[in-house]
Amino acid sequence: MSIVNNYKLIDNAVKYVGDYTMHKALPSLTRSDSVLKAIGKAINIRVSSESARKLPIIVLGNTHISNNYLEKIDHLGQYGILQKIISLNPHLNSNKESKLRYFQTPKDTNELYEILTKVPERDFYYFSAMIEKQALGKIIKQSSTKGNEIKIAEAFLEKLKANYDA
Repeated sequence: MSIVNNYKLIDNAVKYVGDYTMHKALPSLTRSDSVLKAIGKAINIRVSSESARKLPIIVLGNTHISNNYLEKIDHLGQYGILQKIISLNPHLNSNKESKLRYFQTPKDTNELYEILTKVPERDFYYFSAMIEKQALGKIIKQSSTKGNEIKIAEAFLEKLKANYDA
């Protein structure tokens, strides 16, 4: 199945046949099973090991994201599951980016390069917890006395992990 555009080789030339709107089936990233698979893989990577907590996760595709997934992609970005979903097709007819820009369609290779170099430069650390607010408040309060922001973050994460190991 073609993900977004169909081409044919006619008389030794590549001829454009149609885009995803002319395709008989849905293109890959607009199908919910493909989006869910990308999300599932991101979650699986994110929780697989301690070192995976620092890895930026960027999903590359070449189609748009359907309207019902744009907000979900932004939520996944806000919660650190993934950092970007990027469409490599600058000629999309719709949904070139989500509101919070966790889904983006760069217009050229320079913009793609800018996105791909900025994300890994950031000092990410993924954490997730389901904890009572009182215990969370105690951890935050104890951590906030540790000096600069990096030391506070490290103390917070250490205490959060210790809370689960107990």
